[in-house]
Amino acid sequence: MDATEVFKTIKDKEMEYVGFNFTDALGKLYVLWVRTANMEDWPKQGIGVSGYPYFTGHTKSDVILKPDMDTFRTLPWTNRGRNVGIVMCDIHDADKPEEIAEVPRSLLKKAVRKLKKEVGENVNFFCAPEMEFHLIKTTENGELRLYDEGSYLSPPPTDLAFDLRGDICHALDQIGIKVYKQHQESLRGKHEIDIEYDKAVYAADKVQWTKMVLRKFAHDQGLIATFMPKPFNVPGGAGWHTHASLMDEKTGDNLFYSAKAAYGISDLGLNFIGGALRHAKALTAVSNMAVNSYKRLVPGYQAPIYVSWARYNRSTLIRIPPSAPKGTRFEYRASDGLCNFYLFFTALIYAGLDGVAKKISPPAPTEENVYAFTEEEKKKRGIESLPGSLGEALEELKKDDVIMSALEPLTSKFLRLKGEEWQEYSVRVHEWERKKYMEGHFTEYGDFRETGERVM
Repeated sequence: MDATEVFKTIKDKEMEYVGFNFTDALGKLYVLWVRTANMEDWPKQGIGVSGYPYFTGHTKSDVILKPDMDTFRTLPWTNRGRNVGIVMCDIHDADKPEEIAEVPRSLLKKAVRKLKKEVGENVNFFCAPEMEFHLIKTTENGELRLYDEGSYLSPPPTDLAFDLRGDICHALDQIGIKVYKQHQESLRGKHEIDIEYDKAVYAADKVQWTKMVLRKFAHDQGLIATFMPKPFNVPGGAGWHTHASLMDEKTGDNLFYSAKAAYGISDLGLNFIGGALRHAKALTAVSNMAVNSYKRLVPGYQAPIYVSWARYNRSTLIRIPPSAPKGTRFEYRASDGLCNFYLFFTALIYAGLDGVAKKISPPAPTEENVYAFTEEEKKKRGIESLPGSLGEALEELKKDDVIMSALEPLTSKFLRLKGEEWQEYSVRVHEWERKKYMEGHFTEYGDFRETGERVM
């Protein structure tokens, strides 16, 4: 939708306000509500606002929000009967025409420009994550509980969220976010909504708006929609497996497909996968950027902790889902709903392009269950593990020049913010520690046989 169409829509729907959206380094969405009186000035002049504390300091805090008019949407709900619009913004320096380089959306746009320069001007990175989330209810005494007792692909009435998900998907369709499937996921309280893939920048925009719609509709039903990978101490977790491919926008060709290749994957696709695997440990700091992420990334339950790839095998980090030639893609299975997808798509593009530039071929695909391998078997095949904590992931990031450069000039701030989060978690005493150590620690496991064997 160009600016003229946007202005006409605003007038026809008698909108008084439009929400100017942007995303900070940690992936949180913000909104500035702007009156539509002088909307013709928006594309060129933008709207001034304080960038503190997200992108600026005290001494020079002013920034300009400039809306990307192609992203304009009408919200799927009204403000007391009045229509309201939303638009995603880029953030510009108040004194210069350039975008502020460390803004996540701008970093992703830069990565796409790099892709076009190195692979082809008509090429773009198309992607979309599977959106898994838990619905949580609050009991009368204030305790949090999973909303339902359903399991993978449960029908109603076991699937208590059937109507709610339907309302959410209808709302997403109203704002141009097309859903192609949705269902109850495995384990209690977990659900999945999958949207059609799009160019990377717009795909990340849609992730942000989908999260907003999910939270709003759940809240209106007295529920909490959370994107935590592991909200409770139950088996499994919620992963946002990311599907990605390179497309020629002019011809419509999928550049990852090759009819002559053994796995239907072109050399370009294999090199891109090779780069993603080469940088997987550092990528984890961006795809899994929360302390809670690593409660999901544990052996079993299809958690992709081993750096390997396959065609259909769900125990590997990357797999190739079955599809028609135009839908050929790889599925990166570590990412989760707490990551900033602008940054993750940026880092994934850089990793893939490094594989293309250096012609990095992935190892032979692993079609066996990696979880059943012994340590010796994994070592023999060269299969390494992803970092086991946010702290380990940040250390891997620091050692990887390619992924570090992908995030520049945000890199130092990102490392500081996530390092502070890891430090805060590491020094804080948790309820688990009190239960384990406060009194029972000295007696709970204190019964030993004379042989020294512990009685459990």
